[in-house]
Amino acid sequence: MSSNITCYTLNGAAQGIPLSTDYSCLPHYYCPNVTSSNPISIPTMCPPSLDCQISRLFGDACSPQGPFEPTVCPVKYYCPDYRTKILCPEGHYWYVNNLVLFQISH
Repeated sequence: MSSNITCYTLNGAAQGIPLSTDYSCLPHYYCPNVTSSNPISIPTMCPPSLDCQISRLFGDACSPQGPFEPTVCPVKYYCPDYRTKILCPEGHYWYVNNLVLFQISH
């Protein structure tokens, strides 16, 4: 694994922690920049910014802290794989523990 994994910081000095040796993310995560064609693009956890730390303390999500940091598939979206994010059709939702869309019953 490469030691020069990029994370977003004010001075660009932060190093990420590799989460895998594979060029893929776990189910229900979105990692659009992870690809085997880029050797340093393995899923990576980056140190959070101060704003991100505060958001996480209050149970809120923040944007990825690096280009290869996985994020949970966002609300109102369906992520059938780690590189695809699709807006749910009106009247449907995606439940995180499943890989299928559900229709909202009225």
